[in-house]
Amino acid sequence: MKFGLLLFLLFILPIISPIIADELFQQILFNNDGTLPKFRQKASNNYCRDFGPTSSVLLFAHRGSCYSLTNQLVTWSQADNLCQNHFHVDTNKNQGGLALFDDAIEFDYVRQIIGVFNRSATEFGAYIGFSYRNQSWLWLNGRHVNFSETPPSVIAPNNLIFPYQQQKPCGKLELLRPNETTVLFGLMQQECTKTERALCKIKVDHCFENDQCGIHGVCNNDGPTFHCECEFLYDGIYCDKYSSEAIQVIAASLFIALACLVICICKRSQKYKNNYQKRQIQRRNKNSDNYVTDGSSDCLFRNLFNKFMCLSHSSSSSLPSSECKKSSNPPPLPNPRPNISKFPKRHRSKPIMDSLLTFIQSFLTVTLAGISIVYICVQRTNSIYNDHHEKMNKNFSTKSYICHIIGSNNSNQNIIMLPLSIALTLILFIIHQTINIDKKKSFFQNLSFPILVNPFQKSNRFHTIIVFAIISNQLITLLYEILFSSNINFHHGILYDLIRRFGLIILYGIRYFPILLSLNIQSFLSTFFTSIFLTFDLLLSVYYEANCINTLTSIISLKTRTQIEISRINYLLVKCLPHYIALGHIIARFYTLTLRNFFILCKGNSDRWNTTTNTTYHTTSIEYDNDWYYTKNLLINKRKSSSTSYYLYAQTMYEEKNCLCIQNFIHLFYKPKAYFRFSLLVLFTYTVSFLVLYYLTCSVIFSSTFTLRLIMNLTGNIIIKLINITNINLSIKSFENLSFQNEIYLSCLLSFIIYVIQLLLGLKKYQTDMLDYYQGKYYKKKQDFISSSSVLQKSFHYSGYQVGYLAYGFIVINYFMFIICLVFKLLFIHPLLTKILLKIIAPMIILFALKHIIVYCLTKYFFLRIIRSNRNLRQNIEHDNKNERNNYTERQGKLNSLFLKILIIIYINFVRDKYIYYLYKFY
Repeated sequence: MKFGLLLFLLFILPIISPIIADELFQQILFNNDGTLPKFRQKASNNYCRDFGPTSSVLLFAHRGSCYSLTNQLVTWSQADNLCQNHFHVDTNKNQGGLALFDDAIEFDYVRQIIGVFNRSATEFGAYIGFSYRNQSWLWLNGRHVNFSETPPSVIAPNNLIFPYQQQKPCGKLELLRPNETTVLFGLMQQECTKTERALCKIKVDHCFENDQCGIHGVCNNDGPTFHCECEFLYDGIYCDKYSSEAIQVIAASLFIALACLVICICKRSQKYKNNYQKRQIQRRNKNSDNYVTDGSSDCLFRNLFNKFMCLSHSSSSSLPSSECKKSSNPPPLPNPRPNISKFPKRHRSKPIMDSLLTFIQSFLTVTLAGISIVYICVQRTNSIYNDHHEKMNKNFSTKSYICHIIGSNNSNQNIIMLPLSIALTLILFIIHQTINIDKKKSFFQNLSFPILVNPFQKSNRFHTIIVFAIISNQLITLLYEILFSSNINFHHGILYDLIRRFGLIILYGIRYFPILLSLNIQSFLSTFFTSIFLTFDLLLSVYYEANCINTLTSIISLKTRTQIEISRINYLLVKCLPHYIALGHIIARFYTLTLRNFFILCKGNSDRWNTTTNTTYHTTSIEYDNDWYYTKNLLINKRKSSSTSYYLYAQTMYEEKNCLCIQNFIHLFYKPKAYFRFSLLVLFTYTVSFLVLYYLTCSVIFSSTFTLRLIMNLTGNIIIKLINITNINLSIKSFENLSFQNEIYLSCLLSFIIYVIQLLLGLKKYQTDMLDYYQGKYYKKKQDFISSSSVLQKSFHYSGYQVGYLAYGFIVINYFMFIICLVFKLLFIHPLLTKILLKIIAPMIILFALKHIIVYCLTKYFFLRIIRSNRNLRQNIEHDNKNERNNYTERQGKLNSLFLKILIIIYINFVRDKYIYYLYKFY
């Protein structure tokens, strides 16, 4: 009982004590009329001393305001100016003024303070902030004076407020003591030119008894006013409405909850469906078992007869196909062609037309990329030296108008290309429907969208990867703008920013969506329209990079601005080079395909699938399938002479190659295998990895504002400062002009080479593992069935992890390589630092080496000898025991033989049989 009461008090007291303390606090601090007691006044007065001047005659506080009675005698207009600059706080400068009374409580409080202050005075007066204007008495803020709350000191006759209403238009606060028992206090009129003291007032705490922020906000003073800091999910001036972030969070939470609910329902339904199918299979198996084990002789005889016929490989014409069980062995491979000298069409020499189109494609790629880069560099260089007057001509105004349409942001190009992309997609869809139409089917049955891309496809991979590289380069640029651009506002809410980022990614995808479609549509019109679309995209991108990127302001000197702009041009040249090469190659590819399709149309459709177009259009024939050839190569025994012609051809060609040193060195990192093709997902992952690596390297080398480069420069300066602080006799002048630019370049290049080698080794390891998997070297464990969605999800997670860890590891390795390069440079400049470093490192190396030497000697010459001696002793004991057992067995055998001979002799003596005697001799 006592323990329960103690627990009750422990839980109840923390809840009741704040309420009791709050009630007591209010009862102690406030009187019944709302005024403060003396000790509260003292604390407030001390608080107001931080705001009021030391020359004040009287200084007190009330409800967040400070009051000060001046010692100077001034007129009413001078008093107003004096009170505005009376308080010396900078944040509240020009915010003071003559005292105004808001209600009767404030008036009574001031009456008490002034009454105590002037106990012995018979008359007291001080200017306050009201006057006679527009036929009425008004406060300085325009509010009418309520004489019922703030009455005058003396009631005037004839129902007037003051006796001299027009002659004395200024107001003051008056205290009169006509006798010892009578005290008159209130408002009174005064001549404006007469000098009096001034009662000044300033609002210091705007949050005192201020409940405008409500229960969802906290009031904070903000100079002459206040502002409300709203809680999470609330917004507005007074925190009285939900914020946009709250609405987005609620919407996102509802969407996530709905998605989880739908996923759970789908999983439950799929589980129920799988269980239902499993029960159906079990029921069918049970029925089939009952049928087989039927006791009737006819059924049993029929089953045995069918099994016998299936095992004997008899003709199935007499039996139905459903009665014989299918063989579990796969069908045999097709017989190789008897003519070994005839090579497949795949490795025949290409026609002259294919070589000419390949040359045209390469020439267009180099030409388009070169012209784009040169035009960008020339235009950016010319923009550096343009004066302000040259920018006002017509040419510049035209460029500004076009750049205004495009926008200064790189992502705005997608909005311009969006209508063109949608129109081209519709055209490609119509072309696809026209090619694949089937007159036997209805219109809705013929509707089919062309396949965009298959992540595991192994055909048409090279150009698909180039398109993905273009998209990835644009997405990396977008990520750089999101992380380092100051123009992007992130205060619109979580869901808004998320939708915006996904929207930009979708816009980039839609921009190059028709190109992926056109790669899978074999038509002259599709390649022609795609070529025009890509040409316009290239022109738009080049014009934006050349003319629409903002240059530095004219505040910077011309020399410095020129140097910075030239470095920016170099950075732009190196950064955009892969993008324009890839874009130029895709454009050249589609132009050559258009030319090829035009030649095919001129020749006729009969030659469409001949040897001339075999390298362009992907066939699904087994004869030209890489996977089929590779699998066939694995299953063929190399010792037999029955290898296919293609395998012998590939093996002969491989043996005839000269194994050069450079080729062997390259094969250490990557070695191509016959008939092995990486899937599109793997190629896309490694392409993005190479692009991220290239982009990071260019950013560190050429961008002086990149974060990693700034950290490197800061680290180098810290190391130099630490060397200068130490008591080392070095010449400090040699460190003054020390630059870290070469070290940054070297560390970036070394890190880039290291990670390129790592990526190539990763490709080689993936290739080796997949080849081992194809050959069946891995033990297949029994595991549950994995759905296709799970496989795709894990595959995409692998890509994200690889790219993310690549960027993180490159930054870390680059930073440490910079420190190592800087240390080596300092050691090269000052050999004295080498001696100092050797003094520190040499003992550590010696101790480390001694430790390993001592451990090696102890283990080899002491511990191993004892172990060997014990082992030899055990071996000797075992050997002696074995010899003893062998000797015992031998002695026992001899005794048995001797005993047998004695028995035979005794028998011979008794029997006297010669035949047995001869047998004995023979024995």
